[in-house]
Parts: sequence; C-alpha cells; structure tokens
Amino acid sequence: MITTNSKDHYKLLVPYLVDMNAAYYLKEEDQVPAVGIEQMATGERKIIHVRIENIKEGCWQIRRYCLNRETGSILNEWLNFDTDMELRMEEVNYLEKVFPRICTQRQIAEKNRLEFDIELEPNEVQYLHITEFN
Repeated sequence: MITTNSKDHYKLLVPYLVDMNAAYYLKEEDQVPAVGIEQMATGERKIIHVRIENIKEGCWQIRRYCLNRETGSILNEWLNFDTDMELRMEEVNYLEKVFPRICTQRQIAEKNRLEFDIELEPNEVQYLHITEFN
C-alpha cells in the first residue's frame, strides 16, 4: 500500500505475512509453544522491487522502519525472559519500549522514476517514509 500527501511525501506499508504449517493448525491455541512458533511459519526471504513513477528527479530520502523477529518484536523480547514466570512491572515497562529498527538511505530518481528493492523475512512488516532530500 502506498499513499502520498501530494507534497513530495510518500508512505509505503509493506507486509510479508506467511501462512503457518499444518502443525500449527492441528494444535489447540494453548498447546502452541511461544518458543517454537517461528518454526511453524512457512516461507523464505523475499525481495520486492519498488518503482514509483511520475516523481521529481533528484535525491530522495527513504526512512525505513522494520518490524521483524530481530527488531521490534515484543514476542521475541518476551522469550528472552523466563516465560513461565509472571513479569514484574519493570519488565512490562521494558517491553512497552521495544522499537522497530530504523534506517535511512538516499536514492536518486532518474527519468521521473524512483526504484529500489526491499528485502523481507517471513512475517516482517516494513513502513517506508520517502521524502525529497534537499
């Protein structure tokens, strides 16, 4: 999904959600261990080519927010605790502050076209904010 405010700001939401394998669906919800849920997901890394046409030529800044099992995942951070124990308030406060990874890159638009690739792992979501770089 891509949106713009017609003032040289573009926003993209790129989810790569994969199905779970049969083992996931054959168990009751309370029988699926949080520790093993990652192994029940199907799918491999995916590369998506993005092309935005009718865009001003020049330099553009792409700010990327990545939410995946390595960054921004409350489930994966929670798994670092002893999941059988009740969390203390300070641990809950810590989990509330888990943020996605943010990275920035610059890309040149030529012939009124901006092109770049996005690499996603299974069950990753990326939000991209693209603005003209002055």
